Amino acid sequence: MNEMNDIRQRDIGLTATASNDRSVGKVAVEAIQRRIEDLQQCCKLVLQSSSQEVDADESVHKHADEAVHKLRVSLRRTIAALEFFREWVPGHRFQKTRASLKKLLGRAGNVRDLDLMIIKLRSDPSRGAKKLLFKLTKDRDRLQQPLLHLGNKYSADHFVSDLIAHLFPSTDQQEDPIWSSAYGPWAIDRIQKQAEQFMHRAVQTNSDNKSLHRLRIIGKKLRYGLELLEPILPDVLASPVYAQLKEIQALLGEIHDLTVRKSALKIYRNRSQRKFIRDFIDQQIRKDKVESKTLLDRWNRTWSSGQLSAFEGNLRTLLRVDCRNESID
Repeated sequence: MNEMNDIRQRDIGLTATASNDRSVGKVAVEAIQRRIEDLQQCCKLVLQSSSQEVDADESVHKHADEAVHKLRVSLRRTIAALEFFREWVPGHRFQKTRASLKKLLGRAGNVRDLDLMIIKLRSDPSRGAKKLLFKLTKDRDRLQQPLLHLGNKYSADHFVSDLIAHLFPSTDQQEDPIWSSAYGPWAIDRIQKQAEQFMHRAVQTNSDNKSLHRLRIIGKKLRYGLELLEPILPDVLASPVYAQLKEIQALLGEIHDLTVRKSALKIYRNRSQRKFIRDFIDQQIRKDKVESKTLLDRWNRTWSSGQLSAFEGNLRTLLRVDCRNESID
């Protein structure tokens, strides 16, 4: 197996194979376990980078930023896999595990939102930027503590095996005939439903931030669901659909980040008693509004109904099924 396939396996957590005779149960346990293993490594990376931040240079702070970002991506992939295979996890155990993962995701999100603001200000030498950067860094240090506290739990040596035992506690699942059935048809049916949800949302989405954010969330679920098809579609990560979903996520992510940043800047402005800081923040908000408009225009140009039709066609080709009951036209 070449280096690119090795990298893909580490990233996605599944062994690529053209065979579709692997069972639903086998893939479910393997997929969730490997994502939990990746999550554990990301937690350890966050803990390690946080211990190096005191009196560190910018490169170390950048490493800490990236560690939190990787943790959030890993958490989303883990939650997506858990939801994809939810019927095989006892209800109360599914709810408890998902709630715990989302709690960690929320804490990581609080830190990441500040990281994005800090990154934008690091190269700004102005007085207002330096003062705001000081406040943001102080708040980040405070919000990082509950993240590290929860991350310690996920970094324990026995965490992965304990969580797998919690999610799959008995042989009850294995008595279900679907558990031992071929993974391919079952997985394609699941992805088809996710594709239907995405296309339904896509054709109804307006250019307002809330609608675009909802589309972004559904798009992430579809993208991470497609990753779970790799045992039956080894080239799924190289498909046009996967590339388009990454592009959609990246653009909608930029739009969402600016929305969050503008809201946070307004809060810091209202808290500030010094005029030069308020003036600096007002300037930043004006710049963000211009950038938001540019990104929204780009979205409208890039993802018109024609492009969505092409995307649906690629989905249909990949899954060899219709993604929706009605035409985009």
